[in-house]
Amino acid sequence: MSANRILLVDDNAGFLSGMSLLLRDEGFEVATAEDGSETVEAMAYGKPDLILMDILFSPAFEQDHKLDWDGFRIINWIRCVKGDANTPPVLFLTGAAHVEYVERVRNAGGIGVFEKTVGTAELMELIHCLLD
Repeated sequence: MSANRILLVDDNAGFLSGMSLLLRDEGFEVATAEDGSETVEAMAYGKPDLILMDILFSPAFEQDHKLDWDGFRIINWIRCVKGDANTPPVLFLTGAAHVEYVERVRNAGGIGVFEKTVGTAELMELIHCLLD
């Protein structure tokens, strides 16, 4: 059986690197993306079993791309491009207080939201429960 694939989307290269290592150590195949277009491109290489999506992108990122991107907009774009049936489950991650986003996550079809400071064991337990 092949490893479950996770697409990790975040505009912070350090977070992408560290979380990718943790996920690979847990036995997952990991693809990364730093923005919406990279996310859609990564999905073209095969549908992931789960997307871990950052909610907020830095103001510098938004200025460089001249778009008001956030994780919700990226997921909506994926749903438009791929369709609901071809959009994998999404677990949102945020550096902000996650309670602010619970309703928006639910409206976007997300399965949950975690603060990036959550204990790794707790997050990995949830990921394993979702994918096993």
